[in-house]
Amino acid sequence: MNRFTSNFVALALALLVAVALIPVGAFGQAISGNVTGTVTDPSGAVVANADVQAQNVATGVTASTKTNGTGGYRFDNLPVGMYKLTVSSQGFKSVAQQVDVQLNKTGTLNVTMSPGAATETVEVSGVAAIIDTTTAQLQSTFDDRFAQDLGITSAGGTGAGVLNLSLLSPGVAQASSLGLGVGPSVGGQRPRDNNFTVEGVDNNNKTVTGSLISVPNDAVENFTLLTNQFNSEFGHSSGGQFNTTIKSGTNVFHGSLYEYFRNRNLNAVDNFYVLQGLKENPRFDSNRYGGTIGGPIVKNKLFFFTNYERQPVGLTGTSGAQVETPTSVGLAAITADPNVSSTNLGIFQQYIPVAPAADSCIAFDGKTTSGNTFSTFSAPPNGTCGAGTIEAGAVSITAPAFQNFENFVQSVDFNISEHDQLRGRYVFNKLDAIDTSANLPAFYLIQPFRWYLFTLGEYHTFTPSVLNEFRVGFNRFTNTTPAGNFQFPGLDSFPNLQFFDLGVQVGPDSNAPQFTIQNLYQGVDNLSWTKGAHSLKFGVEWREYISPQSFTQRQRGDYDYNLTQLFLEDFSPDNLGERSSGSVTYYGNQKAIYFYANDNWKINQHLALNLGLRYEYTTNPTSEAQQALNSLSDTPSIIVPGVNQPLLFHKPEAPKNNWAPRVGVAYSPGSSGNTSIRAGFGLAYDVLYDNIGILAVPPQIGATNAWFSCRRRFIRRWFGNHHL
Repeated sequence: MNRFTSNFVALALALLVAVALIPVGAFGQAISGNVTGTVTDPSGAVVANADVQAQNVATGVTASTKTNGTGGYRFDNLPVGMYKLTVSSQGFKSVAQQVDVQLNKTGTLNVTMSPGAATETVEVSGVAAIIDTTTAQLQSTFDDRFAQDLGITSAGGTGAGVLNLSLLSPGVAQASSLGLGVGPSVGGQRPRDNNFTVEGVDNNNKTVTGSLISVPNDAVENFTLLTNQFNSEFGHSSGGQFNTTIKSGTNVFHGSLYEYFRNRNLNAVDNFYVLQGLKENPRFDSNRYGGTIGGPIVKNKLFFFTNYERQPVGLTGTSGAQVETPTSVGLAAITADPNVSSTNLGIFQQYIPVAPAADSCIAFDGKTTSGNTFSTFSAPPNGTCGAGTIEAGAVSITAPAFQNFENFVQSVDFNISEHDQLRGRYVFNKLDAIDTSANLPAFYLIQPFRWYLFTLGEYHTFTPSVLNEFRVGFNRFTNTTPAGNFQFPGLDSFPNLQFFDLGVQVGPDSNAPQFTIQNLYQGVDNLSWTKGAHSLKFGVEWREYISPQSFTQRQRGDYDYNLTQLFLEDFSPDNLGERSSGSVTYYGNQKAIYFYANDNWKINQHLALNLGLRYEYTTNPTSEAQQALNSLSDTPSIIVPGVNQPLLFHKPEAPKNNWAPRVGVAYSPGSSGNTSIRAGFGLAYDVLYDNIGILAVPPQIGATNAWFSCRRRFIRRWFGNHHL
């Protein structure tokens, strides 16, 4: 063990032990919000040692604190929701004001007290509009009403969901407008740089980036997008931080039934279809329906919330481009060719539909030394095809297509005492869809997707100024793209056959078979400590990913023919013939440890300084160690430009120096708390996705072999003997 590793392990263990010795406490900001402010009298003088209480309107749970010597108060890590804030002090009338605590937001609510008896209460009507005047963090927060009314999905119950709301934020654009990845582009960065969490649990697809599980719109309490200069509690990626929390039950039973219905008849005909001469939209019938129920199991103590929804989506599966196939007359000419392979002809007749009428001619001269080139000719006026061609016609490749979604959410909150709470969440997404990537409906197969997320947190208020959260989380995703059990005599699997003169592909999904399994185990502990003008926060997080994946390009072989006759007469493809050797399972297993410290220093009523430092260590995926096999290609005689070292291949090493400082300034002029001027600087590190390694396995494990000769016979024997 080297010196750095020894020091790192010692530091990590010391942090873990220190955190473990601290009593567990209140919600971390990843799933909560903060409220701060200054209490003054009518002359502007601060009111010190005033009692401040925040009571959750829905659950009755309260938190209490006192103003400090400068009249300031602060509530850290309050669960999102509506609160009644009450301030009382000897010689002043009590003041009560409702305030909306939002996810990831530190809202400022300044209070002015009037002289009078403390038994008198001034009720301020309405809900205070608060902004963040104490941090440099920029964000957009959307509550449950936004989620229900605007955060709709375009095609199904998983995927973007309420994340679509992020497009309402400044500096956010659709993925297609910039860079690669899944999700929107934030601040000009690639979508691959985004980070997604649900209830603080990592929700990133480590294979290709993007989000995994989706919380149904009607189960969302708050959705927040942090666009830049987020504090050191947030990391993993340098782009947007997409954070979602789930509704809780309240002291009153409440529920809903809902339906979101769209179909082709409700939508105007798209101009894309009008230009094709169509007068109606193709089939699109989406019906998302479900219900929610929540309430108390024991009032003020134990609450539940449940949501179930289902969404069948009916579509039309099409082949895309026009397909030309032989008519019955053309097929008879093919069958009469003595050079046609009976096996290949059998496959051709089994899957290629017969055109009902002739509208073109395709090249087919019935000779083993065909001199025809890739071409399709218009049928002559007399309706017959000339020498070297056969009749063909357009066929319509249509088939039913569907996507069936089911979503289930369960939340439970238990207020054990005024100092201890438990918070549990479970989310399940299910999708069964027809994989229409194949060209012909005969090869359409059901593609299953499953998502699971579970989190349990124990929270304790040690003192009004010392709070801690301990949380464990689990996230699982599975997906299989099947190739089916289709048989091709003489081959170990059914290949991808592309006939360019017909415009048709024969075979299952060209990317099948493949599978992805991603399991995440996560443990988090966050400590908040308010000390005078300093709001300190420390945290440590451990993650372990177990993620076997399999995707081998051209695993079943890709064989592309300019001329279908070559396939029928059992010649090698004249366009492309490739197949990879072996089927590789890539293990994206990783471990990670993150820790951070953050100080929000309120220098005075107007100025706050945010100081933070974060460290991230993530091991390389297990299968990346196989890159050491490339050492066979070591060439000491080649000097790498700019490096002046021989070209040598070794096992990749994970970076061990990922320190990310954060510095921010927030200035609020005046005493209203309605204006905030922010500036900041920060570093962040993006986590590399697994697809980079999956597509770059060493040649000893998997390689693609090619064959381009178009005159060699016995193509099946060639495939089998060479295991291409």
